[in-house]
Amino acid sequence: MWAERSRPGLGTEATKAFAGAETNIAQEADNFGRGRAYPRHHVSTDLIQHHAEQLVRRILQESIKELTVNHWLRRADELEQVGTRWADEAALECRRHAWLLAHLDDSEVAA
Repeated sequence: MWAERSRPGLGTEATKAFAGAETNIAQEADNFGRGRAYPRHHVSTDLIQHHAEQLVRRILQESIKELTVNHWLRRADELEQVGTRWADEAALECRRHAWLLAHLDDSEVAA
């Protein structure tokens, strides 16, 4: 199939050379995995644990960031730049959320 495609700008010798190589590649691809199982890579439990720890760390970082007053004020400023009614209402909600977080003490936030 690949050997039948035209090759603009190549001479006949180059076309013949590529045709042979592509035929071999196509045959290898077509027969890949036939008659034997594809070797699976073993993933160590240490690697899985490492990725799980990174995921938990990132989730905690995002959660803490969302709890900060500055995050909500910055988001409100971004929404006010849009200039639509929906964005203005969302900006107002962000400012209210920031105000609420600023006036809660640490024990209420933790709860």
